[in-house]
Amino acid sequence: MKWMVVAFFMAASLLSAQDVQTVVTPLGVPCEPGQANPLGDNFPVICPAADQQGALVFVGAPGSTKAGFKVTVNYTDADGGSQTATQTVARNAEGDWTVVVFQIGRLQTTALSGNQITSVTAEGVDSLEPADEPEE
Repeated sequence: MKWMVVAFFMAASLLSAQDVQTVVTPLGVPCEPGQANPLGDNFPVICPAADQQGALVFVGAPGSTKAGFKVTVNYTDADGGSQTATQTVARNAEGDWTVVVFQIGRLQTTALSGNQITSVTAEGVDSLEPADEPEE
């Protein structure tokens, strides 16, 4: 019985080590080009065009041996349309977190219109090689 409990906790720790987590933040400070800097005049930030703004997705997978991650961001654009953006990126070999940049347009704030992220998914991939296209 004692070995079964030990085996259970070992299996649980291995499974949790393979979990993929995501954290989403704005790409820079959401802002409107030509308007006052939201951080104040003494903060040297250049506001990029609204379509060059977006989101940073941090993908965490402690102990992962995957080659990379396929990350999908689902969002509602400023006009109310449903949108999807997907990227496959290499895993950060130097740490547990990989950062993925999605230039999908400005994210909505209390003062600015923009996109609202509805969901983010990330899954490990074994290879970054493109899949072979079937011949016609």
